[in-house]
Amino acid sequence: MNKHLIALFLFLSIQLTFATDYYVSSSIGDDNNDGISASTPWKTFAKIQAFSFSPGDKILLKKGDIWHQTFKLYSAGTVAQPIIVSSYGTGEMPIVDVVAEHNSLGWMGVGSNLWSTLDVPYDPKRLLIDGVEVLDAAEERIQELGTYIPDLVQYYYDDVTSALNIYSTDSPSNHDIQFSSELYALSLSNDHNITIENIEFIGGYRICVAISSCSGITLRNLKVGEYANFGIQMGSYKVNGVNFQLCDNVIIDNCIVDSEYKFDYSLAGTESGTSNRGPREGVLFRGTINCELKNSLVKNYCHANLNIFTPATEPGGTQLDERVVEDCKVYNNTFTSPDIAYGGRAAIDGFCFDNEIYNNLFIDIAVQNQFNGHNNHIHHNIFKRVKSSPLKAWPTGNAIAIQGYYLEVKENIFENNLMIDCESAGFYISGNNGYGDVIQNVFRNNVIYNCGTTNNNIGIEVATNSNSYSNHGNIFKNNLVYNDSTDETIFFYDTIMNIEVLNDNDSTNGYTISSNIGENPLFIDVIEEDFHLLSNSPCIDAATTPLAITDWDGNAIPLPGTLPDIGIYEYQNIFSNTEHLPNNNIFVYPNPVNEKLFIINNSNEEIEFVAIFDITGKLVFSKALEINSTQISLDIFSLKPGLYILNLTSNLNTYTERINKE
Repeated sequence: MNKHLIALFLFLSIQLTFATDYYVSSSIGDDNNDGISASTPWKTFAKIQAFSFSPGDKILLKKGDIWHQTFKLYSAGTVAQPIIVSSYGTGEMPIVDVVAEHNSLGWMGVGSNLWSTLDVPYDPKRLLIDGVEVLDAAEERIQELGTYIPDLVQYYYDDVTSALNIYSTDSPSNHDIQFSSELYALSLSNDHNITIENIEFIGGYRICVAISSCSGITLRNLKVGEYANFGIQMGSYKVNGVNFQLCDNVIIDNCIVDSEYKFDYSLAGTESGTSNRGPREGVLFRGTINCELKNSLVKNYCHANLNIFTPATEPGGTQLDERVVEDCKVYNNTFTSPDIAYGGRAAIDGFCFDNEIYNNLFIDIAVQNQFNGHNNHIHHNIFKRVKSSPLKAWPTGNAIAIQGYYLEVKENIFENNLMIDCESAGFYISGNNGYGDVIQNVFRNNVIYNCGTTNNNIGIEVATNSNSYSNHGNIFKNNLVYNDSTDETIFFYDTIMNIEVLNDNDSTNGYTISSNIGENPLFIDVIEEDFHLLSNSPCIDAATTPLAITDWDGNAIPLPGTLPDIGIYEYQNIFSNTEHLPNNNIFVYPNPVNEKLFIINNSNEEIEFVAIFDITGKLVFSKALEINSTQISLDIFSLKPGLYILNLTSNLNTYTERINKE
């Protein structure tokens, strides 16, 4: 071996050797311990912040313990050896909780059961009285204090006077008042190559988990967001300043980002500002490159569960220093807000480009998703039951609204998405916000099913231009729009029409429109939310070639020997290649079958394994047979009714048979 390679190998071996596990326990620890065993742990985060860790080191927090200070780390790992912050022991996740008691505030009675203090120099954002979170008044609506909407509104922070106001029949000093005492529960700034996993973070009057000017950060299996304003924010900026901090290669994986904010304020009315309350953003990409959010749940944020946002200009055109969200991916997540009257959307706007959003479920949210930016790829997502907020006087239940609040919206690709049971349109397109044209976007291969449920059953709405900006030059091809109640599902420049008439509007205002269809997509089972296609679906072989290369199930687009399909799934006709049992001495009965399926084997073969696959090719039943038997009984009562493939593997052959479960 070359002596230089030997030297390099020895160097790397040495470098990979000196990694140490450090233990931290708030219950049994002592900062005077060495920290290198579970029996001699450190106690506080102050010890961690003062220590210089090496690449590959692990910082392990004791399960079941809780710390009431912001977690920060002033060390860096390497790509090969990140520093890992995790947990040890048994029990519940360790908790970092920056919510604190504030029971020494100077309260002054101001009449009508209202109390005020100037002893809180910041808006706490979330507030608890006697251990129970209370509802905040909407922005600039102090008059809501003490009113039922229908929950009692109990506090309001005045940013002008820096006064915290509480509605109470007696002095708040008689109660336990709690709110976040720190900006963040977890703060990473100028940190690199760090993995944080298996910990819960609570509180933060600005952000629960804040990451800025970082690279190589992985957040895995965390619970985040209770009693905090934001869940997770990557990158930051000041609107008129230079505090712009990019993040690169941050990965959020298998996390629960849940505000735990559950108030019914749906009767607050539609006056200006009534929706501006509660925790704001779930996961915010703000100045990020090559970052990912995947396999996670984001829930109950009162502006956006997902916000990808970096304005290059202020509304009105004032230039800001250039910021980007670029080459980021959001996939395999669930976004939902069933417990709030406004919010939960996914939003993209500003200088955001070349991002990919796919295989996500957006379900039971209380305002339209807003996808702007340019050159973004949005595909194979499900948008189900998007609702109009009762706090807005106009329809806001669109699955996707393309409007452009900061810049022009151009050259995005929306393909193979499913919009179903949304209260407004599947796609709503308008250039009427006055900040840029909506141009050259592609809408293809999408299924819009029973949308517009409270808005005239409209599936696609293209708004008439009413200012100096417009929507024009967009492409609608090979989409399916269907409604059980009517075939007039299109609202195109102030005219209601069916899909055939829409196809005839090719070239209107620069649009390219063709090959859209208005038939029932024929899903396997809409009620059971099985959106795979039946063999006679009009979606099969009816799509134009997408940019995406795999469907929701990960199957190739198109499958070999087929053309691309409309919707989130490629149809797999597994029955076309299925032969009936060729061995006349092996019998399967009854077929159709209800609860028990019998296999009679009068052959000289030994059946060793039985498997049943559903119509999508998913294994739903299997049984290994150790002893040869002439009669095999299979209990399949738990299978849903439908068509299946029975697969028998013997010591000599493999046989398949179609079965019909009743």
